Amino acid sequence: MAKKDSSGAKAHKVRKEYENAIPRSPKRVIDDVNVLVGAYTDTNYIVKPKYNWQVKLIGNMMGNNLGFKGEYGQAHYSIHASSGIAGAIGAGIGWKGLQVAASVNPAKLAGKSSNTEININAYANRFGLDVVYNHAKSYSGKSHVEIPTLDPPVDVVTPLPKGSLGQQMILLSAYYAFNWRKFSMPAAFAQSQIQRKGAGSLMIGASFHYTQFTIDISETFEAARNSYLDKYFVAVGVGYGYNFVYKNWVFHLSDIPQFALYSRDKLSYYHSELQATVSDDMASFFNIFNVARVAITYNFSRFFLSATMVCMNTFALNSGKQYSDSAKYRARLMFGVRF
Repeated sequence: MAKKDSSGAKAHKVRKEYENAIPRSPKRVIDDVNVLVGAYTDTNYIVKPKYNWQVKLIGNMMGNNLGFKGEYGQAHYSIHASSGIAGAIGAGIGWKGLQVAASVNPAKLAGKSSNTEININAYANRFGLDVVYNHAKSYSGKSHVEIPTLDPPVDVVTPLPKGSLGQQMILLSAYYAFNWRKFSMPAAFAQSQIQRKGAGSLMIGASFHYTQFTIDISETFEAARNSYLDKYFVAVGVGYGYNFVYKNWVFHLSDIPQFALYSRDKLSYYHSELQATVSDDMASFFNIFNVARVAITYNFSRFFLSATMVCMNTFALNSGKQYSDSAKYRARLMFGVRF
């Protein structure tokens, strides 16, 4: 009996060596990728469309909001601003679970917008990733400077024209869904799968965020002449997502709050006494990053209609008594056909 087992093990080893020597076919590579991303699901909850191909038209709306509060000497200041809403149109094509899409901003092509934004999104059952690069120069809003110790007290609210504030941001945010066999992110955001029954999942999120804010409101507040605030943080957190199913409708809602494991702020500002720009490094001892996703998808025959929104919010307080909050949001409307 032992000899038989030894022979069987040897034969299995020889067979594996033979299989490994064969060049990997495209089908085998795709199968391996499907295993990795979690494409093999519980078909009672998630099914693939009957048609392998899809094309879709895409409309995007994007924007940013930001706010600051802080102290400089005896002065208290706050800033609230928005970049406005930018639009982009595009199209996408997909085969099974693999999709490629691109959108362009007509105002950018026409030279009427100075903002630049690049979004890369890859959502699979097990994990997904958002990559965002944003350079916004169109912020406008208002500033409020208050110095209550002076006689008479100073209390000035000043409109901020476009160009007085700017933002450059690099953001990477990933998720991992534990119940990936029953809960489908692609069903809500990529339409490469169809959610048959409602299901939810505990989710882990991890993010890296770098932002540089530029501020020049020296006409109102001398210390804010050519000021820069550089923010870095790495955050992780736990959240939950759920897909509600009603007939051909899928309603998705997920939220992943994350807390910074490492964060750092560097403020550069004009020092009136030194007549020069100086920098202060400040540790952020309270930094929260939140990723919220909402989607509504309707499947009918070989067509689908979907509206999605992803909102990323940052709340931070550092040792220099500087509070900042910012929001990056993207809304998307898609109409597609499968064939």
